[in-house]
Parts: sequence; structure tokens; C-alpha cells
Amino acid sequence: MSSSTNIVRAPGRVSDFGRFGAVLDSPIKVFALYALSLSILGVGLATLGTKYSNIDFASKYLWTEIIVTVLFVAVTVTMNEPGQIGFRRPQIGTSWRLWGPVVAVSLVGLSTALTWASLPDGASVDTTVWFRTFLTTMLVGFAEEWMYRGLLLVALTRLLGLRQGVLASAVAFGLLHALNILAGQGVGAVGSQVLLTTIFAFMFIGLVVATRSLWIAMVLHGLYDFFLFSHSILADAGANSSPVKVAGIFAIVVIAIAVLVSLVRSPEDSSTEIYPPAE
Repeated sequence: MSSSTNIVRAPGRVSDFGRFGAVLDSPIKVFALYALSLSILGVGLATLGTKYSNIDFASKYLWTEIIVTVLFVAVTVTMNEPGQIGFRRPQIGTSWRLWGPVVAVSLVGLSTALTWASLPDGASVDTTVWFRTFLTTMLVGFAEEWMYRGLLLVALTRLLGLRQGVLASAVAFGLLHALNILAGQGVGAVGSQVLLTTIFAFMFIGLVVATRSLWIAMVLHGLYDFFLFSHSILADAGANSSPVKVAGIFAIVVIAIAVLVSLVRSPEDSSTEIYPPAE
């Protein structure tokens, strides 16, 4: 069974949590950290004073993401084997689960470049907002992959098995975005975002399984969010959004559904871990 092309589950033994180290040696501690991170994000959104729809939202949210990232880093350095949740060198192969997301996110990036090129003569973009947005979105990519495709994915697959664990982690990732209602998002917009991000989760799950690492998923996730927020910043400056963005998002949805289908069809009797020990 090729580790670059198959989604596999970890043994369902709670005792395996001891390998995380003293800070995260039980499922309860894993889920407590998850709840703590949600609380920090929720408080940050509720006290930000800027609506999600504003172009400076991501820029002003930077400090909340810094706090969450510092929390995750502090926990990770105490672990016995950070590689068991994906902090390891990625395996680069020919899997469509790796190169499909690279192409899809690149399309969204291309649409950002084309949107930039459509700026009217004399139009300008606030470079401070732009740079802080980049920092925020890259930290989002780091933190969300760490939790949802790293620690939480490993914890849930160990407890529930492959299918249930992966599905639960994807739903948890989608529900994370329901917090945006605290930043003034309407119920309909939040509902659509929850659904779309739940679907997107499967693309990132396929990506970390293909590479046996979080690093590429972190970078692509951060860049994708940056490209999306960039469209809003550019549109506010008078640019015309490129339709290539729709092609990129459509590609992400297709890849995510393909991963989900392959997950459903995969054998449930495998005992290989999501991030198996290096040979």
C-alpha cells in the first residue's frame, strides 16, 4: 500500500496518546486544547470592532492569530515526536492529491494577479493592510492545519477509525467558520462558508496524506486565504475580479470530492498511521 496514494487510519488505541508527551497524553487534553483555541478565536472576533466584510478585517485580526500560533508552538515543542502530527519533511511524489491542490491554489493566485492588473490608472492599495493581511492569512494556514489536519485529525482517527475520524475532523473545520457570525457575518453567509470549508477540508486531508506532512498544506492554505482577501482589497480599490478565481475554487471542490470518494472506498482494516514513523 503506497503511503503517497492511500488514506489510512491509525490504530484505535487510546494508549497511543502517550506518545504525544506529558502535555497531550490523553484525548481529553487534545480536545481541551481545541476548545481553548476556539475560545481565543471567538473572543478575538467578538472584540475586534471590525466586520468580517471589511477589507481591513484580516489585517486587524493579526494579533489574535499570533496568540493562537504561539499557543500551538508552545505545545508542539513539548511533544516527544512532533512528526507524529505532521511536522516532518514532506514526501514529494506524483500523487494527484498533492499536485491537484497546487494547481488549484495557483489558479486562485493567477486570478489575484489578473485582478491586480485591472486596477484603474492612479488607483492604489494600502500596503500596510496588504502586508498585515498576508501575515494573518499565513498564520491562519499554519494554525488551522496544525489543529485540524495535525493534532485533531490524528486524535480522531485513533479514537474513531478512518472514516469517522476524517469526517469528524472535516465537520469540525467547517464549524470553526461559524465563529465568523461574531464578526458580523449574516447567517446565510456563515452557513455557506461552513459548508464550503467542510468540503475544502477533504482536499487538505488528501494533501497531508499524500505528503505525510503538514508543511505544504500550511503554505497552500495560507496562500489561498491571502488570495481571497486580496480580491476584496483590490476590488475596494476599483479592480475587476478575474473569473479565473471561480475556476480555481471549482477545482478545489472537485479535488475535495474526489478525496472523499476515495476515502469511502478505502479499506477500513488498515492499521497504518496518518503520519507513520519514518523507516
